[in-house]
Amino acid sequence: ITVLKLDKSLNLVWDYNTGNRVFGVAADGSGNVYAVGDRSGGKTVWKLNSSGVLQWDWAANTDLGQDSHCVAVDASGNAYVGGDKVTTKSIWKLDPSGSLITDGYCSDIPQKICIDGSGYVYVVGERTSSKSVWKLDSNLNLIWDYDTGANTRGVSVDSLGNVIVTGLPSSDKAVWKLNSSGALQWDYEIEDGALDVTTDSSNNIYVVGFHYGIIRLNASGELDWSFDTLATHSRIVVL
Repeated sequence: ITVLKLDKSLNLVWDYNTGNRVFGVAADGSGNVYAVGDRSGGKTVWKLNSSGVLQWDWAANTDLGQDSHCVAVDASGNAYVGGDKVTTKSIWKLDPSGSLITDGYCSDIPQKICIDGSGYVYVVGERTSSKSVWKLDSNLNLIWDYDTGANTRGVSVDSLGNVIVTGLPSSDKAVWKLNSSGALQWDYEIEDGALDVTTDSSNNIYVVGFHYGIIRLNASGELDWSFDTLATHSRIVVL
């Protein structure tokens, strides 16, 4: 089993097996679920309805060993998928029916995608050509890029359009806040690195990582609190 839907009490509602590991999942406004992961049956992207029934599956190239690593869905139900580079492409935009709209390139191996309220697309992943954060328009054209100095793993956008990035440590820094133009506002030190990030309506920042559980930073990058989950490699945080 690789995709599970749980209720608010964490009881199982349904499950679905793609046949291999799943690395990313997203849901649209209608409750459809998009899963991406290791290739299975020649496919790396699966769309399920709210009851867990397969609607369609897709792969960037059925002849290559390409896997998908991350997915995000915009307000129109278009899915943005990041995966291992195929020829010169590593990110693909699919319409709600699973047809390719356009494709683009940023990281050789994108690890996380998010979309803001204006439809801009933010990608983090393996450091490529001395860059590790990319902002794209909805047609996957590059607007700006930024180098944290290391591979990146998590990205979130706050209500003011600032971009919060987490990743492997670079000069002991593992959280970076950029403004909407890609200029660094501050960075925060976590020696072991950080894996994922999200923000709340007050623009507080929640970070999870390798060994420390979860921390909350305020919008200025100051520590509010921390909580030890006693788990290593906490990979996902959602509010």
